[in-house]
Amino acid sequence: MPKVLYKSSEVDSSVRLEFVEIAKPIFESLEIKKKECKVYDIDSKIANLKEELQLLRDEKLRLEEELVKRQELAKEEVQIESERLIEEAKAKANEVLEAAKQEADLLQREAVYKKESIEAESNAEIEKLAREYEEKLKKDLEIATSKGREEGYNKGYESGFKDFDKVMRKLHGIIASLIAERRGILESSGEQIVSLVMQIAIKVIKRITASQKDIVLENVNEVLKKVKDKTKITIRVNLDDLDIVRHKKSDFIFRFDVIEDLEIIEDPNIGKGGCIIETNFGEIDARISSQLDKIEEKFKNFSLLS
Repeated sequence: MPKVLYKSSEVDSSVRLEFVEIAKPIFESLEIKKKECKVYDIDSKIANLKEELQLLRDEKLRLEEELVKRQELAKEEVQIESERLIEEAKAKANEVLEAAKQEADLLQREAVYKKESIEAESNAEIEKLAREYEEKLKKDLEIATSKGREEGYNKGYESGFKDFDKVMRKLHGIIASLIAERRGILESSGEQIVSLVMQIAIKVIKRITASQKDIVLENVNEVLKKVKDKTKITIRVNLDDLDIVRHKKSDFIFRFDVIEDLEIIEDPNIGKGGCIIETNFGEIDARISSQLDKIEEKFKNFSLLS
């Protein structure tokens, strides 16, 4: 056999080349496996994220539904509470009105009794004076007649009849004066009674408006019920009532469809508990003072008619 000699560098290159050719597919296969693993991991993460996203969407939907339910429940509770407060205010107002009515009836009966008592006293006094003058007249007439008869001439009779006529005219004058005085007493008493009733009513109303903070709400509610057509509305109230009325602004808008736009302002000329409602068609005066004026006018008319 002939002897073959190889160079060391050539052997190394050949070995490396063969190793590369053998290892290359293995490395490529491993690289592919790594990429496939990465893709699988990414797909798994995407799937997990999708599941989490769906869970979040479901949770969001559930929370939105729960929020809607809570809002509806809150609205219902607010409505129930508003109706309860309104009914309570109406009940209190009715109690106050009933008490005021009973007190007014009592004062009216007392006024009638006092008036009748004054009339009876005046009539008795007039009758007493009339009887006294009638007795005096009879005596004077008897004296004059007797004197005339005793003297035996007509002059005495004429003098007696003249005295009689003079006394009669004087009596009529006194009676007329007494009647005029009686009328003045009755008129003066009527005015005093009306004044007394109004002083008591004002004190009662002031005490009520001071203790019942929601009287102004009842007034506003009653006035708004009278508005029939849709309109812009301005409510003017006392400064002390401004906050409580503004607090109920949304409730007024919710309950009264006629309100197109609502403004609530302070007016120093309006007493506590009262209000003035302005609309496109005019204004409605619900001030306490105006209501008292109407009551006073009714009392005066009653006094005049009586």
